[in-house]
Parts: sequence; structure tokens; C-alpha cells
Amino acid sequence: GRGAAGGLRWALLTGTGLLLAVAVLFQGMGLYATPWGAAPTVKLGMVAPFEGLYRAVGYDALYAVKLAVREANDSGGVGGYRLELVALDDSRLPQRARLAAAELVADPDVAVVLGHFSPVTAEAAPVYARAGLPLLAAGPSAVREGLGDAAFVVAPSAEDVADAVAEALCGDRIPSVGLVDDGSPSVGVYAGILMERCGRVELLPVQEPEEAPRFDALVWPGDAVAGGRFLAGAAAAGFAGEFWGGVEVCSPLFAAFAGDYRGQARCVRCVPSQADEGFASRYRDLANAEPGPYAFLAYEGARRAVSALGEAARRGELSRSGVAQALEALFSERGPGCPRNRLELNEVE
Repeated sequence: GRGAAGGLRWALLTGTGLLLAVAVLFQGMGLYATPWGAAPTVKLGMVAPFEGLYRAVGYDALYAVKLAVREANDSGGVGGYRLELVALDDSRLPQRARLAAAELVADPDVAVVLGHFSPVTAEAAPVYARAGLPLLAAGPSAVREGLGDAAFVVAPSAEDVADAVAEALCGDRIPSVGLVDDGSPSVGVYAGILMERCGRVELLPVQEPEEAPRFDALVWPGDAVAGGRFLAGAAAAGFAGEFWGGVEVCSPLFAAFAGDYRGQARCVRCVPSQADEGFASRYRDLANAEPGPYAFLAYEGARRAVSALGEAARRGELSRSGVAQALEALFSERGPGCPRNRLELNEVE
């Protein structure tokens, strides 16, 4: 099993039918004064897939969030409060995502949420919006519509990811480009940008091809598992070109399902800035593993949550609305969580 670094203890609660991975108290935290005079606590909620097929995504993100929480508490907390992480599983399933969101909404000490690292973020977003609980949306590539006024996008936008892919593909090197229509919200974004940048793009149906697609490169806008399966089927039918996508294609899950054909794939992921060059080593020290494609997104989201909590506390407005106002100002000042200039092209291993 995975270690419980940072003094974190995990419990599986199944009484409501929802499998929860709950972060119990860090040493020295509490909602009330302890004999040794601990500071009051405020909670950061996190939802991700910690069980099922996509569990690797959740744990990749989890250790990055734990790192940010540890660093915040080691630096004195947030505006006089200790920070507690409450992490819930949604198994990347829409119903569980909504239930996890409702669980966090019901806890008045949860002031901000980071999640869900998958398309089910859109399923849970209305639950947060109705309660005024600010959501830092992290996922493969974000489509802002439908997330609500209290949502702030940490993930790179679908527009920026598509632009990075188009920049790599357009020109004489790749004469023909096909875009696989997997039905995801990003398809229209990719199609528009590829057409604008490349002057050409043709949509392919998502069904596994019976013969080799007649393109020099294929672009995949969606899920890691379905993308890996599609590439494996296309390559088995004779496709020998490049296969491009965003952070989902960077995922080990994609590589597992693409199998021997994963070497044809290229992906776009968010990387740390020079100011965060020590992130990878600190992550390795905590997780005893290399940071994956979701780790830095999660770390950036958690740090923005920490900054907003601290600012709201300093203003004497440590409430959900106060944190939302602080996030609004923070995103206006710093810009997107992962701007275009922090997207990097990678070969899939």
C-alpha cells in the first residue's frame, strides 16, 4: 500500500455507499483548542479518483496537494489557521462526484475545493455553485462553460492545448492531420484551432478503425483509456503516423492501453516555472515516486487555494464568499493556473 507521509491517516467510509478516502488530522491540527494550544483549523477539500481504473491520477495529484499543505503549515499556516486536507474519492463516476461534492458542501469548515481531475468536474460543479463553495477546477483540459461563477480553472485551457498541438503539427512536416471526434466538449475547440493554424483538418469517427487512417498525424482530444485503445487499434490496422493529445495522453494509463504502439504518441502537459524548479525533488521526497502529469497542476491549484485562504483570513473574511473574492483577485493578478508558455511537448514512454 501507499505510505501515510506527513502524518496523514486514511479511512474508508462506506456507510453511505460512497467510498471515501478521508484525510484525518495532521499532527497539531484540530477544530478546537488542544492542550498544547494548536491554532484553529480551516479545511481544503479535494476530490479525485482514488479507487478504480483511474486511481493513479488521484494519487499523482494527492501527494502534490499534501506537499502544498505541509509547506503552508510549516510556514505558519494560512492567516493564523492550520490547514487540513479532506480528500474524497469519486472513482471518476458522475454520481460519486456529485455525492463527494455534497459531502464537502455539508462541512462548514471546508472553504475551498480542488478537483476533480477528470471530466466529471462538470457534473459536480453545480453542487458547489449552489452552495457558493469555490472550486478550483483541475482536469485534462478545461472547458470553462458550465462550471459556475464560483469556479476557477487551474488546468490548461482546451484552447491552449490545441494551440500547442497545432504549433507542433502545422507546416510541411505533417501534410495531413485527422482529429478524432470522441464526443468530448473539446472537439469543437480543437477543430477550430487546427483549421485556423493548419488550414486543414478532417474529423474521424471514434470507432476503432478497420483499416489504417489515411493521415500523417492524428489528434486525440479526450480520455486516456479510450485514446490508448484507439491508437492500438489504428496502429494494428496499419497507422504509422504520430498520435497527439493533451495531458490524458501523457498519462501512464494511456501508455498501458496503447501498449507497444505508445511510442507513436506525443502529448502536451503543464510544467513548473523556473521559480518552482525544486518541486520535483520535494515531491519525490514525500511520495517516493516521480511526479506524473497531474502532479504540478494539483500543486499549483493547492498553492492558489492557500494564497486565497491566507488573504481572506488576513481581511477577516475567512468564509466561502471571502475565499471566492480572494481567488477572483488572485486569478486576475496571476492569470491562468497553467498559461500557454508553461505547456511542454513530450514523447510518451
